[in-house]
Order: sequence, then structure tokens, then C-alpha cells
Amino acid sequence: MIRVVRLVALVLGACALAPAVEIGAWDFERAEDTHAWRGLGGPNAAIVAEDGGNILDIAARDSRHTVMVSCQIALDPAWRRLTVATRMRASGLVLGAESWQDARLAVEFHGADGRLVGYGAPAHLRGDAPWTPLRSEMEIPADATTVVLVAANFARGGACAFDDIRVSADAQHELVPTDTYRADFATLDRDGLPPGWCLSSAQAHVVAGALALDAAAGAVEARALIAVDPAWRRVRIACRLSALGLVVGADPSSTARLDIDPLDAEGRPSQQPHPVPSLTRDAEWHQQAVDVDLPTGTRWLLLRPHHSGLAGVFLLDDITCSPRE
Repeated sequence: MIRVVRLVALVLGACALAPAVEIGAWDFERAEDTHAWRGLGGPNAAIVAEDGGNILDIAARDSRHTVMVSCQIALDPAWRRLTVATRMRASGLVLGAESWQDARLAVEFHGADGRLVGYGAPAHLRGDAPWTPLRSEMEIPADATTVVLVAANFARGGACAFDDIRVSADAQHELVPTDTYRADFATLDRDGLPPGWCLSSAQAHVVAGALALDAAAGAVEARALIAVDPAWRRVRIACRLSALGLVVGADPSSTARLDIDPLDAEGRPSQQPHPVPSLTRDAEWHQQAVDVDLPTGTRWLLLRPHHSGLAGVFLLDDITCSPRE
């Protein structure tokens, strides 16, 4: 077990968050990185040299064996949320029948007795991809005392690699509201991702300064959490949308849309229905805006660009949130 603690600044959207604690960081350039990860060695999982640096390489495998390595980190009871960032690539992947049978950095939470108490959102690839920055964010279960990262190839075949794995936790989770939140996807942070946004699959990526969701390998979404002033009663969410090759299903939920989830202080979503920006067919760039009434007690808005159509690329840009009178 390792415990690495270093203060870093974490920003979610345009909202300032109390300093987070970086509880693990591995670029596989140091000897201690080798000792931190269990399961290394042999021809299938090793730290190898590439382009002047090192990477964690999980070599091609057959369907009879799963190749994985893991790292366990102690958790402070005060920490409430976890953010996992990494870079991944994959080649020759053959997906299995189950949704988890791909290449992924899985997240497991364990209690004091070692039993599994929950899973976190993985960073994963469901098809061949060059080096791709990925990030996921999740709540820490109340009874979790350790988190286990599992770098694995659960697919039926193919190879994957990992680099620059970082894990941060925050204790206070105090986001400060701003009068207007805006995401234009023109600026990327040190992870190579839009600041404050979680893109946990290569199906969600930034291209030409816009957020692109590609449904080629199934439903895909991105996430950002922004703070809400308790005095706000209504907000306007606006964005620019376009789509190319969009095919939706018969189910009304099989669309390309920007889901908007008001959350209370405990992170519980509101069940109150409201309109959302959406597309059901190809469209050139245009703006859509909706007004959302906020239930009493709303503390956060979870923005979830979501593409659950059958095919095509859904593009978003200039997402804004501002209070209304």
C-alpha cells in the first residue's frame, strides 16, 4: 500500500474548489512506480521504454486470460470525491459481450475488512485509439478505507497501454458560484482535457475547439459539475449544437442532448422534468437555450452532454449557464 500526498489546485468548470489532495501520481519513470503496482512482470504486463520515457504496457492477450495490474491507496475519511486522470491507447481490441470487456483503468473501493464496497467510474477505451487523455470523477463511499486502481485489458483480444496516471481527492467540495459559467473547449488543462470536464472514453473528445461525442461504440457522455447560488430560482442553459450522420432509435431517450441535472447538497438529483437542448437529426451549428427552474435546496448543476443514438457525431460548443430573474 502506498500513500502519496501533495496539494494541488482543482477546478471544476468555472467554479473554484478548495485545494485537493493528490494521493497518487505515476509516470512510470521512477523505481518506486514499479513497486507500487502489483502484477507487473513477464511478457504481458510490464513497464517498458518508449520515445525516451516509460509506459505501462499490457500486451496482446488471448481470450482465456485477463491481464491486469493494480495499485492500492489509503483514503482519508474526510475525503468525499475522487478524480482519476490518465492517458491510454489501444490497438487490435476485440470487445467482449459485456460492457466492461474492454481496455480500462477500473476503480474499486474497499472497506476496512477488505471487502468490496463500490465501484468508481472507469477511464476506458472501446476501440483502437492513439494516446488519449481521459478523466473520471466519482463519490467516495462512506465506508471505503482504500481505493484500488486496476489497469486491465478485459477485452477478448488486443493490447493497451497507460501513462501519466493521477488520482486526486477533495475534502470540502466547496464550489463557489459565478454569475455566468462558460465552456468553449478552446483551452485544455495539464491532462489535455477541458478544465472541469470528465471525458472517460475516447468516444468523447475535443476536436477543433468543440466537444464531440461519437456513438460508434455505443452511448457516450461527458460531465461537468457547476455550483449554484442558493438564491437562484431559475437558470438559463445555452449552447451551440450540430450533428453529422446522426441516427436515433425509436425510444424517445435515443437522442443527442445536453442533460441538466439539479443536485441537492447530498448530490441527489431532482426528479422535476424540464426541457433540454437536443437533436434528433443532422444539423448545422446553431444555438439552443432552455430555462430550468431550480428546486429549493439545489446546490449544483450536473451538465451531461449525452449521445445515445445509434450512430453519428454530436458536437457542442459555448455551453453557458446564467441566473434568470
